[in-house]
Amino acid sequence: MPEEKSLANRFNLVKKIGEGGFGSTFLAYENKTQKKYVAKSISLNSPETQSKLPALRQEARVLSNLSHPQIPGFHSFIHS
Repeated sequence: MPEEKSLANRFNLVKKIGEGGFGSTFLAYENKTQKKYVAKSISLNSPETQSKLPALRQEARVLSNLSHPQIPGFHSFIHS
C-alpha cells in the first residue's frame, strides 16, 4: 500500500501482509492507543461478496474463542 488507509476512523492500515478467500489482511495500528493489530478487510460491493458475510462472522466467532500465544487475539468485528 503506498499510503496508510483508515478503517472505521479507528485503525490505520499500514501494510498488506496477506490475501485470501475473504479479502486482504493488513498490519494495523489503533489510532487511540497505537497498539498493533492484524485487520482483515473485505469488499461487500457485490452480491457475491455479500454472501461471504455469514462465513466471515463465523470466522470472527471462532477467533474470539481462541487463546494461544501464536495466534493473534481477536479484538472486534466492524461492519460498515
